Amino acid sequence: MTLEACTEAVRQQDPDRFGAVLAAAPEDRPALITLYALNLELARAPFQSAEPMLAEMRLQWWIDRLDQMGQGTPPPLHDVLTPLWDAWGTGAGALTALAEARRRDCERQPFAGPDAVVAYVEATAGTLM
Repeated sequence: MTLEACTEAVRQQDPDRFGAVLAAAPEDRPALITLYALNLELARAPFQSAEPMLAEMRLQWWIDRLDQMGQGTPPPLHDVLTPLWDAWGTGAGALTALAEARRRDCERQPFAGPDAVVAYVEATAGTLM
């Protein structure tokens, strides 16, 4: 996937963040658009399988790739990871926390209470911002 394809995915699937990208300085846009495209993939990964173990495996794949990128290993050719690497380089390793926060989605369990909801929002949307 090219940066343009990441941009189109964010434009279609996350129009509010797409608008934020348009308001950013042009030199910051590649980092933002790839971050938001990654977020779309991470949010979707746990729900691509009805089986919690398979959902966990899908999410772990993303975590492993981000860890490797943080250690300086370029990702395999990939729709989102390739432009992410181009924009973030080894800094993409810091995005592992964003992926780890999605483990909770694999469990498909209700939140224990308001504090759990707040912690989840902080770990996902808060970390993204």
